[in-house]
Amino acid sequence: MNYMVGQQGNLPENSHFVGRTSHCAPVDEEPHVARNNPVDIDGDDETEEVRTDVRLIWKPEEDGRVMSAWLKHSIDSISGNNKKSEKYWLDVQKEYNQSTPKIRWRTTKQVKNRWHKINRFTNSFNDCWLKVRKVFTSGYSDEMRLAHKFYEEDNQGSHFQLMNVWYMVRNEAKWMCYNDQLQGKNQSKRRRWTVQLHKED
Repeated sequence: MNYMVGQQGNLPENSHFVGRTSHCAPVDEEPHVARNNPVDIDGDDETEEVRTDVRLIWKPEEDGRVMSAWLKHSIDSISGNNKKSEKYWLDVQKEYNQSTPKIRWRTTKQVKNRWHKINRFTNSFNDCWLKVRKVFTSGYSDEMRLAHKFYEEDNQGSHFQLMNVWYMVRNEAKWMCYNDQLQGKNQSKRRRWTVQLHKED
């Protein structure tokens, strides 16, 4: 199936079960990033050398290929079942590099970190889009303008730059399910922290 149109906590290792019809795959949580700190969308959180002495800035089409590789291996109901996290991300990296010039190949860690970053921003924009669709009944162009406005308000004025990725995933059940589960886990953690703080007081 071609999708080119268009954090690590106390979790089990096999956190990318796929091909399940009645349940979502357990999420592979992204390392914690403070919400109020601006994030460099072009950074890759990676210090390893790749293929050049110059730091490679991620291009929009490369972000699309990262997400496409994730979608392919998340939805593959045959070879994807019961993959452990390390093997899963190795397959995603191989898929990405196969469609990328060799001089711009990435390590498994770079692909994984980049995916978590673009997923966080894309899911944030999707939340804004869904909020607009629920509240307003205006035309599509007005809804899109408001979604971008809400995103900027939620992200310290930063513009959403991953529309190609959003168009790719916005109707993908696996992607929506992953982020719903991740949001649920984060809310559960916040509740536990709140209870613990009250006990300490």
